[in-house]
Amino acid sequence: MISTTPRSPRPERSDPSLQDHRGGSYRGRVSANGFEPLRLPADSWSREHVRSALRVRDISSLFRLLKKYAGVSQTQIGFAVGLEQGYVSKIMNGHRSVVAIDVLDRIAVGCGMPDACRMLLGLAPRGTAWRTDIAPSDTA
Repeated sequence: MISTTPRSPRPERSDPSLQDHRGGSYRGRVSANGFEPLRLPADSWSREHVRSALRVRDISSLFRLLKKYAGVSQTQIGFAVGLEQGYVSKIMNGHRSVVAIDVLDRIAVGCGMPDACRMLLGLAPRGTAWRTDIAPSDTA
């Protein structure tokens, strides 16, 4: 016999900062850009395999190396960079590639990538210290 008892409604998710783009909850801390960046060991970015993957924009290798060296899961990677776990899996298995600059930037931000590695990936650094040729304008 099938029960006809009505289900209780889902609790309200009133805080938009805790919702993904479909209205689902992230159930965790969320940074200002909407995602919690990965906490990777500092030496992760200096490994030659990681730097080689960045030079050729091989995100599949990058994700596999982050999993190997930092112990992060596909779910953690996806959460940090704003991709679904299934899509991260497709990238890691070579069924999808990442070519869009905005997605590469999201990956760099979500992985907490230092400026030197961002430049290897072909992205602009987030800091401005590298632009010594630009002085603040004194004209008002």
